[in-house]
Amino acid sequence: DGVSLFSFTLDGMDHRMVSRILSYEDGIAVRSGLFCAHPYVTRLLALGAKELDYYQQNRGIPLPGMVRVSLAFYNTEEETERFLKRMRHLSKHRREYVKKYQQIAQSDKEELDWMTENKRQLS
Repeated sequence: DGVSLFSFTLDGMDHRMVSRILSYEDGIAVRSGLFCAHPYVTRLLALGAKELDYYQQNRGIPLPGMVRVSLAFYNTEEETERFLKRMRHLSKHRREYVKKYQQIAQSDKEELDWMTENKRQLS
């Protein structure tokens, strides 16, 4: 028997960034975060009470998390291979991806800030 889902982290990369890369680069939908399983995932990430308290006290700082891939009967071998190929490439070229996606995140943040500031004017 096998399991059709698995969760992982990639050293040096935020789980949200890995999720975004998979989506943007290959159209691969995954979930990132704590998956409504906070106690279990925080244990897998070895987050102690001190770290969890820190995040509770600093709501503006994103929580650590994982990336979850769920395979189903309709996923093809080609789709699975595309995911594995991207992960191999991502593992080898982390720095380049981090640089690229930090720039995208900054651009998205600036756009969101502008939209928030101008929301009343646009209504």
